Amino acid sequence: MPQEALDQIVRPIWPASSLLVECKREFNVSGVIGALVASFGNNLRLFLHKGFPSFQARVNSILTLKGIRVKFNDDRETWEGVQEGINENGHLLLRLDSGEVKVFVSGEHVQSLQLAN
Repeated sequence: MPQEALDQIVRPIWPASSLLVECKREFNVSGVIGALVASFGNNLRLFLHKGFPSFQARVNSILTLKGIRVKFNDDRETWEGVQEGINENGHLLLRLDSGEVKVFVSGEHVQSLQLAN
């Protein structure tokens, strides 16, 4: 997708992007989809055999908002704190100003506020 089309997509935290824009070259879409399907199949087998804990460290290592102060909405209220990562069940961990670590099964990041101290 070219930059002109991406500029039409409104994203609250991270701007939309594409392989074309990021890598400055076109890709064989069928090849990319094939690689994604193969990777998904391998990871699904691992998940079914060993569960989510086998992915926890990898997911925590690539979370873009880990260590960042955020606002997070759990569909009932908006919370503010530092995103600590995810637990062994894949639930989001948010450290509140009180020091309490709140666990969220679902919700959405509303806003990235600042780097944590």
